[in-house]
Amino acid sequence: MTEVAALGLRVDGTDNIDRASSSLDRFTKSSKSADQASGGLSTESRNASKALADVAREGDKSSASVSRLAGAAKAAGGVLAAAFSVAAISGGIKASLRTFADFEAQMARVSAVSRASADDFERLTATARKLGAETEFSASQAGAGLEFLARAGWSASDSIAAIPAILDLATAASLDLGSAADVASNIMSAYGIAAEDAANVSDILAAATARANTDVRQLGDAMSYVGPVAASLKISMSDSAAAIGALSDAGIQGSAAGTGLRRVLSSLANPTKSAQEQLAALGVSLEDVNPQTNELADIIDTLAASGMDAAQALTVFGDQGGPAILALVEQRFKVRELSEDLKDVGGEAAQMAGIIRDTLEGDLQGLSSAFADVQISIGEAFSGNARSLVQSLTGALRAFGENIETIANTVVLATKLVAAYVAAVYTIPTAKALASAATTAYTGVLRMFSTQVA
Repeated sequence: MTEVAALGLRVDGTDNIDRASSSLDRFTKSSKSADQASGGLSTESRNASKALADVAREGDKSSASVSRLAGAAKAAGGVLAAAFSVAAISGGIKASLRTFADFEAQMARVSAVSRASADDFERLTATARKLGAETEFSASQAGAGLEFLARAGWSASDSIAAIPAILDLATAASLDLGSAADVASNIMSAYGIAAEDAANVSDILAAATARANTDVRQLGDAMSYVGPVAASLKISMSDSAAAIGALSDAGIQGSAAGTGLRRVLSSLANPTKSAQEQLAALGVSLEDVNPQTNELADIIDTLAASGMDAAQALTVFGDQGGPAILALVEQRFKVRELSEDLKDVGGEAAQMAGIIRDTLEGDLQGLSSAFADVQISIGEAFSGNARSLVQSLTGALRAFGENIETIANTVVLATKLVAAYVAAVYTIPTAKALASAATTAYTGVLRMFSTQVA
């Protein structure tokens, strides 16, 4: 039994030794596999590092390429900037030439209408330039004013002396200088007022518009109808303006006021037989209402005191004059007040104009006029060689236009190349390299882990 037991022990011991030996062999193999896996992982890590290094090198190359393309684009931009600078300069010169051409044409009209001598025309031109540089009106607008004065038959000296006052009237009445000159000169011609009294006319017109419901244009329209008759009856312009202002307050304005007042004056100066009888019935003598010997305000007071009604007014003054005299009787206090006020309005237009100019809008208008004067100077400097200059600029612009497509295509192509190159270098290769490195590393780890587990 003992031998049998010993034999069994030997067998069990032998089996255990075999099993231990087998386990040791497997462990040894596992260790080798682990070493191999670890070595593989190191290899894969080195591969990933190499891939990343390649990406970095490609990035450096792309950066250099992008820099070169950026330089090309910058150069193209410089060409465009220079081209646009040339266009801006040529545009400024062209605008100056246009401004000078407009002024030159305006003064040519002044010369043609006024038939001024060379010396007088030079003085007229200098006056227009001075007004254009120092006031809110441009030199061309001043020239338009001088043209209207010349059309009225004024001499160069008279026009030069009167234009500053006309300018104040234009500002005070918010008119363009040409219209103000036209209205003032027509009134002065109708009343036989000398050119040296232009300032007084401007003052009366400005003051009347500030005190009654009318404006300079409407006053001018009214006086174009009543002026010749009033002047022949020795009725002053200021008294006429007072009557027109009163009629305007009553709603009778412009030409209606002018024709109505003209009919009133003509009916009083040369009354019909029925008018004389009606006046006599009212207790009014012809001497009391004679416009050649009585003030207009006094005549209106006399008719108001007579108690004249509408029917009687129509009999004496007719369909046009009747409504006008009734309105004047109703507004008789306004007529007298305006008559007194308009006798002493020296400096009114200049004062009103000064208030209007003393604003930001006035400053801006003055700036615009000064800039226009600079343009005239520039245009005048280039006018002698204007054609050759224009032809040279035209050639330069045409050359730019012929090459603009090439320049534009170059810029567009450079932009596309930059975009494509950046996409190719930084997107596809980088993604592939990073993916390859990550896959290699991940696979190596899995292999090592699976080997160790096994």
